[in-house]
Amino acid sequence: KRIWGGEEIFDDLPETEEMNAMLAEKTPRLFKLYEAVLNGYCRDKNLEKAKKNPELFLVPGSMEFMKFLKDKGVKNYFVTGAVVEKGMGMHEEVEGLGYEIGEGKLIEDIFGSTWTEKIPKEMVMKKLRAELGVDGKNILVVGDGRAEILAGAEMGALVISRLPKDAAYQRKLHNELGANIIVEDYNNEELYKILG
Repeated sequence: KRIWGGEEIFDDLPETEEMNAMLAEKTPRLFKLYEAVLNGYCRDKNLEKAKKNPELFLVPGSMEFMKFLKDKGVKNYFVTGAVVEKGMGMHEEVEGLGYEIGEGKLIEDIFGSTWTEKIPKEMVMKKLRAELGVDGKNILVVGDGRAEILAGAEMGALVISRLPKDAAYQRKLHNELGANIIVEDYNNEELYKILG
């Protein structure tokens, strides 16, 4: 129930030294197994399709929206709780969809977990904000997951949730978590007016 409500960190649950030692030893192998299963099951096939036809996987208007933000002086970052390593995983997926990654590019960088440390998206976002030294009121958070919506609201950012119109429960939840705007896609003239 707590995860469904957007929580990813449970500091109130005790962790023994034995549990932490076991996690430190086994976690990197588990992450790599997870990646291998995920890649074999769907990611590799979808990535090949995406490279041939990115439009199949892009939310309508998303590429244009990212370009609009960059043209307005916004530095765009992708954040995930997944392992991020250049040339593989999410890094490879983002490039496969046609997004350029690097300083001064459409996407400045991608931040996430490592093979030895699984970091909830909320913590990745807070760490990035601290590294950049940016005040929450100067941040725009765009996403479709509970974690980033809640984290963005908690840091005082402008939060845009992207959910289909028929996702009534998720839309209600994202409103409760602090989304300022909910859109179905990025072909939304009101969105451009607000951010213009």
